[in-house]
Amino acid sequence: MELEFEETLLKPAVLVCDDDQNHRELLREFLTDDGFPVILAKDGREALRKANVNIGAMILDLHMPDLDGLTVCRRLAKLKAGIMPPTLILTGATSPELRAHALAAGALECLIKPVSLSELRVHVAALAHIDRRLDPLTMRQQYLVAVERERFRERVNQAQLRRNFESSLN
Repeated sequence: MELEFEETLLKPAVLVCDDDQNHRELLREFLTDDGFPVILAKDGREALRKANVNIGAMILDLHMPDLDGLTVCRRLAKLKAGIMPPTLILTGATSPELRAHALAAGALECLIKPVSLSELRVHVAALAHIDRRLDPLTMRQQYLVAVERERFRERVNQAQLRRNFESSLN
């Protein structure tokens, strides 16, 4: 039990930016339950103010008034070189070009809402392993490897839970 506690202390903070308070609170609860410290921002301007080297990952809503998620990514990439946290954009939009725009803006991924909690867990854990000092292409490659590693870890955990449940029935 002590090891689990120590591991959660090492998890990086996640900045969550969404103009919908319910979405922010839901993400905070989910991420906190996974051991991540969470910092909330209600709009793009607040996200720009709060993004710094102490943020390990950032989740941005795409559609927000004033500054949308893509604009926040672009501004961080320009204004705060080397400071931009590995970023995931969440959106309800299904435009095929959207993912390409998100990646071009500096995000490492763009997920379509609704996203399952297990899939979100995989992506946030992967983002937390990225070295932001790398060039964008290397960061993307590192992220994709981390996503596959986290998916494998999630499958192993689910299999172990299933085995524990089945053995408890016997």
